[in-house]
Amino acid sequence: LFWPTLKIAAVNAWFMHKRILQQHKLPPTPLREFLSELATSLILLNKRPPGRPSIQNVTPFKKVCLNVPRDVRRDSNEHWPTWNAKLNRCKACPGGYTYVSCAKCKVMCFNKDRNCFVSFHQ
Repeated sequence: LFWPTLKIAAVNAWFMHKRILQQHKLPPTPLREFLSELATSLILLNKRPPGRPSIQNVTPFKKVCLNVPRDVRRDSNEHWPTWNAKLNRCKACPGGYTYVSCAKCKVMCFNKDRNCFVSFHQ
């Protein structure tokens, strides 16, 4: 069921390619050659070049995005620090690790070095 659908899509693409070539008054590409070029381009689509990755290809770190709306953060309703069994990373400050987070927002840290919990909810 999958392969016939894929073949129909490829033949339809060839028909469109053939029509565009005819509009530009160029000779049409044979179906077999078109399918060969299509397969080669799909194989090489996401292939990485050999060797070390380039500095330009390195993606920068994403800035932390807090998904809690401002009115929910500051409603002063059910924002209680809760203890987690696992050490988690704080979503508000870089490099912050804590066992404590907000019960409602699930994002803040609260430890002896910093108190993102209070600053986030003010």
